[in-house]
Amino acid sequence: MSGQSVLITGATGFLGFRALIFALEAGYRVRVAVRKQEGFEKIKSIAPVTQYTTQLESVIVPDITAPGAYDEAVQGVDHVVHIASPVPSPAITSDFDKLIVQPAVQGTLTMLEAAYKAPGVKKVVITSSVGAIIPLGTVAAPPSGTVYNEKSRLENPTDPLDNPFTAYFASKVMALNAAEAWIKEKNPSFDVVHVAPGYLVGRDPLLREPNDFVTGSNGFLMRQLLLGPDPYPVASLIVHVDDAARVHVKALDPSIKGNRLFPVFTQCPEGPDWDDVLEIAKRRYPKQVADGTFKVDAGTKTQHIKADASYTEQTFGFKAKSFEEAAVSLMDQYVELIGKQ
Repeated sequence: MSGQSVLITGATGFLGFRALIFALEAGYRVRVAVRKQEGFEKIKSIAPVTQYTTQLESVIVPDITAPGAYDEAVQGVDHVVHIASPVPSPAITSDFDKLIVQPAVQGTLTMLEAAYKAPGVKKVVITSSVGAIIPLGTVAAPPSGTVYNEKSRLENPTDPLDNPFTAYFASKVMALNAAEAWIKEKNPSFDVVHVAPGYLVGRDPLLREPNDFVTGSNGFLMRQLLLGPDPYPVASLIVHVDDAARVHVKALDPSIKGNRLFPVFTQCPEGPDWDDVLEIAKRRYPKQVADGTFKVDAGTKTQHIKADASYTEQTFGFKAKSFEEAAVSLMDQYVELIGKQ
């Protein structure tokens, strides 16, 4: 898409940075929306972004919930990839609605309104989540046999938001519902595509210290190898970050029609087991297992939730990368960083 321009939000995060790289490689001119200029300077200095600086520019959006926050940012762009949204953190102990839910919901609506007022916008791609289409309670409930897919939807939650993780799931449900209601009411001239990835796993150039590897969604995999298993089951809804990022960028193609949601998971419908990484480590990293770099005594239990992403794979013409491919890309990065190849 040489010559076309795209506004990307959230490019300073795991998924957004990968989507930025794919967009640059595809020939897009990219405007990156950041809260502070330092964030843009940081990602601009990381390979392979460094070779595409002539295709890059930044725009400062300090508060995505403010009315008209993106009005200036969308001027003159052909497309938008809106990834920016709060992620759950144990550091958030209160004000869950203010810090997690409202930025997700209002940030989405603010972006849609900005695109609605700007001439020339052809496509808006929005990052949703597995949490928007699969009930949070399924992680702790006995398997139901239900298969979740692109048609699955949830009602807005009414339960109290008592921790950052329930708030995160609520924010994704509410943002998706609000966006689809907005589309129905406004009938915009541009197409809107939602992408709903599972737990993102894979190499992340933004990780610079060994301790960084046990945080975020990559942490579900790496904690098993470095600290020991998590004390609770984790859903089998996993996806290689490359697949999730690639779908965001490929969705800008005019052949991909709008007003649809595309889930992205690997090894559907059952999904992989998180503790498969122990066998992968033994087979692919015998040296690191022998010297104690990777612990392989016990793994995190998996709650299998059936999910079908075949509609996405058929539409975009690809087969999702395996859990092993995702795991190896991340484990390779870790051993490179600590110098124990």
